[in-house]
Amino acid sequence: MDILKEELKGCIRYFEDNTNYIEDSLGYGLTRDKYPLSPNIASISATGYSLASLVIADSFGLIDSKIAYNRALNSLKTLYNLKNTNGFYYHYLNYYNGERELNSEISIIDTAILL
Repeated sequence: MDILKEELKGCIRYFEDNTNYIEDSLGYGLTRDKYPLSPNIASISATGYSLASLVIADSFGLIDSKIAYNRALNSLKTLYNLKNTNGFYYHYLNYYNGERELNSEISIIDTAILL
């Protein structure tokens, strides 16, 4: 069981280290994609996994519940303000400002992963 707990901690740490938690950032809550190959590129699907990681981290006592709640809430505020088409988001976004990157497409699959 210890190996599974360490794996869980490592996964949570990945999202902690690669999600934009910079206060007042237009990209708050966005999570890097393929880091370190693209440090300024986030993906909407990685952001969905990061939101799920907050719930898991909280349930295992790896993050304070208030911190997890505030991070999730502020991430959802960012998502609310992102450009989208009929509720579907672009696959790649700028990690810092949430703008479309790499001429990416609207992605129904990645939006589904986010949700």
